[in-house]
Amino acid sequence: MTPPTEADPARPLDASERELLELVQRFLVNVSAPDIAPVALALAYDGAEHAEGWRLFGLAAGTSRPLEHSISAAQRVIAMSGDEQRLGFRRLDEFENRWFPRTEAALRRFVDAKHREAAVTGFFADMPQQAEGPLVVGSVEKFLARFAQLAGSSAPGAAAAHASLARRGLDADTLGAIAALVTKLKAQPAAACEAVSEQQRQDSAICQRAALDPLRLWYRDWAETFRGTVGYHVAVRLGIREVKGGRPRAAAPAETPSEP
Repeated sequence: MTPPTEADPARPLDASERELLELVQRFLVNVSAPDIAPVALALAYDGAEHAEGWRLFGLAAGTSRPLEHSISAAQRVIAMSGDEQRLGFRRLDEFENRWFPRTEAALRRFVDAKHREAAVTGFFADMPQQAEGPLVVGSVEKFLARFAQLAGSSAPGAAAAHASLARRGLDADTLGAIAALVTKLKAQPAAACEAVSEQQRQDSAICQRAALDPLRLWYRDWAETFRGTVGYHVAVRLGIREVKGGRPRAAAPAETPSEP
């Protein structure tokens, strides 16, 4: 897959952009603390400014950008149509209905009586047969993993059961095809992704990135106002001043702008 470029609005946020979001979130959460809010009001930081900060933060953080918009066309090339997906579930369900009972019967036949119940119970633990649909993917995936382990099992007769089932059709080709189908079905994005156009993805990404600059300017404006007025501990809590010595220090319970 081609890596995203600087010109791609849908590219992931870089380190500096993520840092901005972290700083703004820290500021917004702490500025409303009971001991800081009165100081903020005295600096003309009111409810409207607070709401504006949260609005810009939300947009820049991607709250208006659905998760499905982050899945590009290139990432969906393996996606199945609805009919293909249903056929895939049906095929796994048929596999399950055929081979689950046959495997249990083979285990009961070949594993010696002393180990028989433990072998059967262990093989099918947390793996009930499922109705046709998404849940069958998980049950068949477990079956494939446990069947592969049978050949090397220490339970007397388990390897013989594995060999017998392989001769009857549960061979490498069949198992490989079913494993590939399981992988493909697991990789399917949410159905809603299919209805999202590339233009919609681009538009929502552009909307998110368009909020970063206004958010940065909003934050710098208020950070500068607070930094020149509040004391050290309040500034650290708001994220507008670095911690001395690189280690966090406990903030005083209530500080005022006049603290040195």
